Amino acid sequence: MRGASSASPGAEHSAPRIIMADSVTPPSPAPAPAPSLSFRMLGPLEVLRDGVPVDLGGRRQRALLALLLVRPSAYVAAGDLADELWSGAPPAGAVATLRSYISVLRRELESGQPYRVLVSRAGGYALEAPESDALAFTGLLESGEAALAGGGHAAAAADFAAALGLWHGPALAGLPDLAPLRLEADRLAELRVRAEEGLMTAQVGLGRHGEAVSGLRRLAAAHPLRETAHRQLILALYRTGNQAEALTAYETLRRTLAAELGIDPSPELRALHGRILQQDPGLFTPVEAPPPPAAARPAPEARRPYVGRAGELASLMEFAESGEGIRVVTGPGGIGKTELAERVAAHAASRGVPVVWGRSPDVGDAPPFWVWAQVAGALAEALADPALCAELSDCAELRERLGEAGGGLLAPDESVGRFRMYEGVTRLLARIAVPRGLLIVLDDLHAADADSVLLLRYLAKARATGLRCLVLSRRPVPLDAAPIELSGLSPVQVAELTGDAEGAPLLHAATGGNPFHLAQLGRAPADTTLHAVIARRLAEHPPDTCELVELLAVAGRPVEPATLASAWGSDVVGALTALGPAFASGMVAERGASLRLAHALLGEAVLAGLPVVRRAALHAALAAAHLAEGSGTPAELAFHYEQAAPLGYRAERITWLARAAEAASRAFADADAADFLRRQAAVHAARSALDPQEAAREMDVLARRASLLSGLDGYNAPEVGANNARIRQVLELVAPDAPGVAAALAQLWEHANTSAEYAGAEEYARRLTVLDPVAGAYATGCTAVMRGDLHLAKERLEAAVAGDLSGPPGSFRPRAAVSARTFLALALATLGETEEARAVEAETERFANATGDPYDRASAVHFGGWTAFVELDRARARRLCSRAVDLCAEGGFLQLGRLAESLLAWSTAEDAAGLALLRERADHAYSALSMRATGTVMRAELAEAALRLGDPTAALVEADRGLSFADATGEGYFRAELLRLRGAALAALGDPAGAVPVLYEAVALARRQGAVLFAARAAETLAAIDP
Repeated sequence: MRGASSASPGAEHSAPRIIMADSVTPPSPAPAPAPSLSFRMLGPLEVLRDGVPVDLGGRRQRALLALLLVRPSAYVAAGDLADELWSGAPPAGAVATLRSYISVLRRELESGQPYRVLVSRAGGYALEAPESDALAFTGLLESGEAALAGGGHAAAAADFAAALGLWHGPALAGLPDLAPLRLEADRLAELRVRAEEGLMTAQVGLGRHGEAVSGLRRLAAAHPLRETAHRQLILALYRTGNQAEALTAYETLRRTLAAELGIDPSPELRALHGRILQQDPGLFTPVEAPPPPAAARPAPEARRPYVGRAGELASLMEFAESGEGIRVVTGPGGIGKTELAERVAAHAASRGVPVVWGRSPDVGDAPPFWVWAQVAGALAEALADPALCAELSDCAELRERLGEAGGGLLAPDESVGRFRMYEGVTRLLARIAVPRGLLIVLDDLHAADADSVLLLRYLAKARATGLRCLVLSRRPVPLDAAPIELSGLSPVQVAELTGDAEGAPLLHAATGGNPFHLAQLGRAPADTTLHAVIARRLAEHPPDTCELVELLAVAGRPVEPATLASAWGSDVVGALTALGPAFASGMVAERGASLRLAHALLGEAVLAGLPVVRRAALHAALAAAHLAEGSGTPAELAFHYEQAAPLGYRAERITWLARAAEAASRAFADADAADFLRRQAAVHAARSALDPQEAAREMDVLARRASLLSGLDGYNAPEVGANNARIRQVLELVAPDAPGVAAALAQLWEHANTSAEYAGAEEYARRLTVLDPVAGAYATGCTAVMRGDLHLAKERLEAAVAGDLSGPPGSFRPRAAVSARTFLALALATLGETEEARAVEAETERFANATGDPYDRASAVHFGGWTAFVELDRARARRLCSRAVDLCAEGGFLQLGRLAESLLAWSTAEDAAGLALLRERADHAYSALSMRATGTVMRAELAEAALRLGDPTAALVEADRGLSFADATGEGYFRAELLRLRGAALAALGDPAGAVPVLYEAVALARRQGAVLFAARAAETLAAIDP
């Protein structure tokens, strides 16, 4: 969210050193024309190159581009960019990482050197004169203001409408909260307000009709307890001659209030009702233009109660009643996703289909599996079948795994793995859906925790009969389902919604056709913005009501009344009484037994007006209330104490971040656990330089985080590298045998080993052996495999398998327990001990399944496929790698999945197209994912496939590349096999004289290594050439 407080974090940072463009000699113009680049800032950052969107990479890389874009043509020093990019705390190697980001961006933005857009000079970088929507917007704004000052209302309105039409969301949305970007976003937001003010001023000059009955009818239907909307609808109906409809609307509201809240309408509404019954002429007021005659209005049954979504509504109603699978609805906040889902859910319920909802929080962190915990709770309340309810209460897969997020459910059992939990949830939901179907609505999934999304992806593939999921999100969701994208209403639809045909084009330009914005601005003066409207309506409430609304906005998710009352310092009755006006105005609504703001945009507007210290105090009050009431999860408490940081609470932040990480790790929510650990490490880092004990704590946290990140993104992912760089820094601050040093050395060994930095890996393994002999044996054995020292590898890996490698879930030691077995099987197969290798493989898969960790299971299957490749058993490799790819997709293991896809492509390559696919998969797995280790294996895959498919030239090229890599890194494991492939390629190219010595070298090397499998294969190839 873009805050409006002047006390925003990071505001005290010194300004960057900016080197103005005119202080250096401009470069000579290049002869070739530059590509047409258009930068979009007025919404999510986007760049179009010749009209095609450019891939700008991850959030930090996008933020770097934005930092340069907000200072067009100005050079900013690399050190200052790094300081801004990491919010004043750049890690070691930050400038090098920044340079790598610059390199990637240049490749995407420009066709080649010399660089003319993203340029470097004098130790800094700049974007040269970028063409941006922000500059175009500013020009139109100035033009409109000049026209308005001269009395040209029509021209001014056109300029303002065109300026506002450039916006497609909050400026620079979706980027990290960095001070320079925040300042620019606030500046642009202020200019946007000026444009909206100009548009409304011009609209008044042109003449505008009042509110439309159809718009009020829609608002009242969307908020059945909102008295203000109903009052205006009743009044508008009466003034347009529909007295009977006005009285019917009042009676509908009275019955709804009595049934839902047990109260009567307010005295103001009752008085209005009485005046209508008396046909009080004072209710009529002059209007700008007379309303159309009654005969010209369509009959009530012919009017559309819901505008602009008829096709989507019909399609989703059919899906909810008789479909299966997943449907995704996307669009910006306020566009109508939730209202569409509510109508679909109501239709499904009217057809007897059970409907349950889960919703991500509006702000802050979502605990692991948060939306699914809500689904579990809703099912427990909604299902009337006693036997099924009993099963739900006992279901370990659903309730134990989601227990942490659900609050009050059973504690998770560490022996139950994430994959088994996924299967259990799917089976249970499929059974529930059997009698009548089941519709699950997941709202605001863009704010969901990563593990909730992974569970949804698994469920999407299951496609259980009768089970339907309707997903609502502001952003695209990683699912194999084409989204239904809701956009703003057209000017014609805005006219239909508001009843103001003449003013519809201007209203459309001001709001983009967003129904929520139209509803909020509909009753406001013409010179106000959405946030101003909400702030003004909140100010109309009593102070006690405002304080409770602020607490709900800070909470960002539904809050139990007891918790809210405790945070406010009152009892439940007092709190609910104080909230009465907010219920009446429609600002607060109920969600089951909890309370929430009626719309996320209301919360954003309230938060924008809260000073930093006030917001921190509210977070602290909510944290204390959750503890007192036992209603908060570790993730929720961690979030609140972090937001209370301006007031202190350091110990509380450390405690609850650690507990949140532990709970997420037990639930196999690795992405969430890694993020909690990142934030905990940052708290320790503030004191590490002065306190060795604090440094040791930080190092332990970083080591645990690195292990989780490696499982998710691979050992050489940029975030892993940055994490390990910090580990090396902290190692210098602690004693050699301090707690956590062994875990840190293990992580550094993994990084070095998978980076093919084998000398460093051997040194880390040696130091690790001193502190942890069993883990050191594993590390030494793995590196020995890669070096080609197979006998040492077998000895060390057998010792590791025989030792105790137990440890916390997700940490280095239990994962080493699986990897030690997979590497041992690989070494045994290469040594020619085939039966022993098969026995170890089978035992490895059993062991991995017993751990319950989905990464262990995927890794065990993948290594089986690798061993099959070593043995050139394509059928077995195909079977195992297909399973590995599926397991990696279900678990979200990006790098391991890419490696498995590469091996799968080798096993299925049958022609030139298959070879091209193999090359693409291999290049992606090793280059795009920064993978270096096993580079010899990858080249052998390509060389063997090329040779088998009749392309010895390509085989020779790949074999030579693999041998060069082996020479550069010392990766000797596959060197003998690469020599064999090189000899075979030379022979196929008609050079047996060149092939024979190469093959003799291959046989000799394999025998020295003890690689019986490779020696026999090389000898067979040699015999075929030189009998």
